[in-house]
Amino acid sequence: MLDANILNRGEDFDELLETYVIFITERDVLKKGLPIYPINRRIDGTGDIFDDGTHIIYVNGENRDETPLGLLMRDFFSRDANQMNESVLKKRMKRFKDMNKGGVTVSAVMQDIYDLARVEGREAGLEEGRAEVIAEMIINMIKLNQPVEFIAKVANMPVEAIIAIGKAHALL
Repeated sequence: MLDANILNRGEDFDELLETYVIFITERDVLKKGLPIYPINRRIDGTGDIFDDGTHIIYVNGENRDETPLGLLMRDFFSRDANQMNESVLKKRMKRFKDMNKGGVTVSAVMQDIYDLARVEGREAGLEEGRAEVIAEMIINMIKLNQPVEFIAKVANMPVEAIIAIGKAHALL
């Protein structure tokens, strides 16, 4: 259900963006010794890959070799910012340690995540609100029997999109 609210009514599924879910695990949960496990969906019976634009990746946190991924895993699980390789993580870790005199402040991390999510959520909500207002305007203009070409011009949308909206609301 990750993409349940991404499309508006009448939009084609081809308009969905690629979606990635990445699990960074402390242990090798799949126990195959690989540093990273891209998970692909397959169709039972044929074995064909089902490419629906969703991707699941498990990252083995036990892998701490000299590769870029191994070094990143070292940083992820490091308790000492001075031993970190990645400058962005090192800087953030030092900030949290300084704030709490040596201990990472989980509430500060959560506050940063909350603040980022709030900004992104607000932007998404505003965009969704704009789309709803435009759709309502289109529906009302169709109900007033305005020509589809005129509505498309006012809404700055293709005629096909106006027709699709009208059909989705059983107005055309």
